[in-house]
Amino acid sequence: MSRREGVTFALLAALALLGLSVRYHGTVDISKDEDPSRELLFQVDPNTAQADELLALPGIGPALADRILEFRQTNGPFQKAEDLERVYGIGPKKRQQIEPYLLFP
Repeated sequence: MSRREGVTFALLAALALLGLSVRYHGTVDISKDEDPSRELLFQVDPNTAQADELLALPGIGPALADRILEFRQTNGPFQKAEDLERVYGIGPKKRQQIEPYLLFP
């Protein structure tokens, strides 16, 4: 196993231990020249995510996670990130904040 694969596996294992199920897309390249402040990107499918997964999104607290789940149950799946703006408490600014973390298969 390469160092890259080992780091990726360790990261995904740690997230799984926290009870988060995420889908990993891309590569994690750890090198001496890389900016150490770079954030790793994870993605969550808002149509299948549970509350704990939604809580991992920036700016999403327990009340908003519950509203997303309730809206999804009442109105069906979200087709695109903009659909989340129909949930009370999510406007364009909040949607833009969480959009990089959303996955629509």
